[in-house]
Amino acid sequence: MGAAEAAQIRRLSPRASLYVVWALFVGALALTVWGTYSSGLLKQDLWSSTGIAQLRVLILCYAVWSAAWIALAPRWFWPASAALLLIYAAIVAGPLAILAVGWFLFSALVAGTLLLSRGEARAPAPAPLRLLAGVAAWMLLIWIAVRFPVNYAAVYAAAFGLPMALRPGVTAACCKEVLALISPLHLSGRRRAAMVAVAALPLLCHLLVSLKPEQGADGLAVHLMIPAWVSFHHYWHFDYRHIVWAVMPLGADWCYTAVYMLGGEYAARLLNFAFLCVIAAIVYSITRRFTKPATALLAVALFAAI
Repeated sequence: MGAAEAAQIRRLSPRASLYVVWALFVGALALTVWGTYSSGLLKQDLWSSTGIAQLRVLILCYAVWSAAWIALAPRWFWPASAALLLIYAAIVAGPLAILAVGWFLFSALVAGTLLLSRGEARAPAPAPLRLLAGVAAWMLLIWIAVRFPVNYAAVYAAAFGLPMALRPGVTAACCKEVLALISPLHLSGRRRAAMVAVAALPLLCHLLVSLKPEQGADGLAVHLMIPAWVSFHHYWHFDYRHIVWAVMPLGADWCYTAVYMLGGEYAARLLNFAFLCVIAAIVYSITRRFTKPATALLAVALFAAI
């Protein structure tokens, strides 16, 4: 959109501007529906009969669980569900995978807080932004470290603890933030709790998929091959003569390597799910600026469902 068009829209009355926005939305929606229908996306055979049956059982059990907690104790719906899923993930993937992902992400949160510190007089940056800043910092450091034969589990475990030892006060503050995530939510009524349940359902499906062994060709040939190689050889060779993608951007793979060294394949898959949750939190925080909490939660559900 050029400057002249933008100026023309600014000169419109609020009612006319609303009509323009709705017209653009309806037009985009019509194009989406037409593209989906004309390309035959809905005719794809994506689910097996067994998968559909298991999904129905999951939705039924989740609906009963959610309805019981929302009816009796809506504030405790999220902590109880989080505790149950954490126990289930620890049983399926092993506690080491859970601890590896948690250790890496908490280290990244503390490191990002230190990097984006604004002083005592100003409010800190949002937690997702600080977390991603810390992840980017570790991504850079691991990219340097994989060039040398120093990549051992003990080295990674100790390195992730360094940011926490630098500023114990910042570490304690970050710990309080994490604990607040699993504390009882101050939900204003059962309707809000029901929207939390709706938003969490597609994320639950993603979590259950991440607790299964990797089956994708790209994951097995690239994104798990790199962590396994580094774990065995303790370095990455960057030899494009034998592996053509050896020097392509591998930032996410260094994060997978970090947790794979500590918790194995399931840790890498759970880290992928954790990043999805971070994106969902960003979607909620941005949408919440313009809408009510229930609508923002619906946006999260729609995002996770696609």
